[in-house]
Amino acid sequence: MNNLTLELLKHKNIVLEDGLSDEEFKHIKSIYNIEFPTPLKDFYENILPVSKGFYNWRDFNEKNVEFIKKCMEFPIKNICNMTNEVDWCDEWGIEPEDEKVRDEEIKNKALNAPKLIPIYSHRYMPLGKFDGYPILSICGVDIIYYGKDIDDYMRIEFGDKKQYELDCKFIQKIPFWTDLM
Repeated sequence: MNNLTLELLKHKNIVLEDGLSDEEFKHIKSIYNIEFPTPLKDFYENILPVSKGFYNWRDFNEKNVEFIKKCMEFPIKNICNMTNEVDWCDEWGIEPEDEKVRDEEIKNKALNAPKLIPIYSHRYMPLGKFDGYPILSICGVDIIYYGKDIDDYMRIEFGDKKQYELDCKFIQKIPFWTDLM
């Protein structure tokens, strides 16, 4: 996280807590079965935004844990429930003519796609090993890039940069999720 991001969040009156400890990261891993990608871990080591819309990874009460788990599952469940609204990607090969087969193939792709970590509202970072970690905005089957990385995303969400200014050809492609864009 760069200092500009920290200053931006402070300027927007985002409630910031101290960063997560190693023990908290271990507890998060045991509860959610995830390890934050390095850029997100670095971000959360420095600060933990907890204002409305952000996810409080430090709050381990049952209600909050279930809420975060549901938010992690939500994009995949949406895709699986809305396969008829998914445009077939040419990179997936020939689109099956049988609607049930098509739906099952899309569901299978969604279930095998990289998991997503909620950052803020319906903004997510992919989980996995990538050269870059873009932030995705996901509403149903409507998916767009919302930042090339965490700092870029914060500028778009809370600062002076517009989402349409992103040059998507230079943003890391994420298996399945990028195919839906």
